[in-house]
Amino acid sequence: MIKYFNFSFKNRIAFNYIVSSAVFIALVFIAIFQVVKFSVNEHINDEVYEELIKHLDDVTTDENETYLIQVDQWKAREHNSISVNPVFVQFYDNNGETIDKSPNLKEIDLVLFDRSKNDVFVNSELNSIPIRQIQRPILNQNKVVGFIVVAMSMEDFEIVLILKNILLITFPLILFFIVFDGPIFCRKKY
Repeated sequence: MIKYFNFSFKNRIAFNYIVSSAVFIALVFIAIFQVVKFSVNEHINDEVYEELIKHLDDVTTDENETYLIQVDQWKAREHNSISVNPVFVQFYDNNGETIDKSPNLKEIDLVLFDRSKNDVFVNSELNSIPIRQIQRPILNQNKVVGFIVVAMSMEDFEIVLILKNILLITFPLILFFIVFDGPIFCRKKY
């Protein structure tokens, strides 16, 4: 048998109890964090994608390879206000020039990334506010005539950062309790 420390029998039990508890708690905390992070990311992505599909329906193209945006749809939706979770939409032509954008963007523009980022969720910033955006080409007879970029605030993601901080603070506190409770628990039991 390999002696890994010169501990008495009770102290070895306490040490194994502490290490196994620490590993188990760390795995539980990691699992909780990853599940919440994945869920929040999926929720944000679903909302952005839903808005993208909604706005693609507002676009029609004509035979001159120009597209028309149904302006009345802009008035009817949440693009006129800075709400809890505002949606930002911007239309670009094939050359990357702005055609139209939602009124809540005012003087700010969403970033139009290169074509490799089409249909990919990208984290970006808008006035130093973290956003998640997606861009998609607007097609007319299988030819790209422009782009639509849809973005939403990632304020929901702050929950994940708060959870991370809570878990990072709680883990050492639990370990502190286990380190002092482990030997006492093992002395009473064995």
